[in-house]
Amino acid sequence: MGLGRGLACLVLAAGTALAAGTGTATASGAAKTASGHTTQAACPVATPAQAAAATVGAPTRVRAISGDGSATVTWCPPVLGQGKVDSYTVTSSAGTQATAQVPNAWDIVDGLTNGKPYSFTVTANTSGGTPGITSMASAPVKPAPIAEPSDVMAGKPEKVTYDQYSLLIGGQRKVIYAGEVDPWRLPSPSLWLDRLQKMKADGYNAVTAYFDWDYTSPSPGVYNFGGVRDMNEFLNMAQEAGLYVIARPGPYINAETDGGGIPSWVTPSPSRCGAWTAPAADCSR
Repeated sequence: MGLGRGLACLVLAAGTALAAGTGTATASGAAKTASGHTTQAACPVATPAQAAAATVGAPTRVRAISGDGSATVTWCPPVLGQGKVDSYTVTSSAGTQATAQVPNAWDIVDGLTNGKPYSFTVTANTSGGTPGITSMASAPVKPAPIAEPSDVMAGKPEKVTYDQYSLLIGGQRKVIYAGEVDPWRLPSPSLWLDRLQKMKADGYNAVTAYFDWDYTSPSPGVYNFGGVRDMNEFLNMAQEAGLYVIARPGPYINAETDGGGIPSWVTPSPSRCGAWTAPAADCSR
């Protein structure tokens, strides 16, 4: 599911709010092995002798996380022969395959049918084309559409146009006076409304806000929009304060954030976007 194309979007907080989903957080982070693989912190660590073994073992701890018509699959690299591995083949129980290049230990398998259960295996491949041992299958998951949040303060949508003089919102001329509030810089949701109301009292009629992908996605396939990451709550409060929202969803936001808001588990990938690439080039997958 894409997180945006790097466009600045006007969300009419006085009429409609942008919906943020909910997710489950994980405490696991990413780490690199001696052979350069990006792994979850809980993965077994290979010794230099094990990584140099002639026989390549099987990936372990294969886990699948369901998406909309897709699944994100993560695993731990094999301990034996890890240094010889240059790619992985992910195979679904229906035969669908995807290939991940080292240093990644995750991939997204697309083209799945919502509501149908799938399990996944992972095989490590060497530069010589010799496959290693196939992993045990993951627990089955069922892809499903992303559920809409139930707590959106929805209002009447207004058409936004412009001419050489100003924006027109609902046919009425509007001169936008906006200030920046990034809710993740103020990690206390109880204070968000106070700040937004003060902006309104100072004469502002809009607030701009970055959406930090890195802050809401700690690992592949995991999204957390709860608590201090509840962007939907922030948008509801902006509407309550009577402010328009100029949403800046990224995925690359700069904003003095690590990697410009690109999660650390994305940047090592040669086939995915990074902070050094064109911001909207390949980050919407």
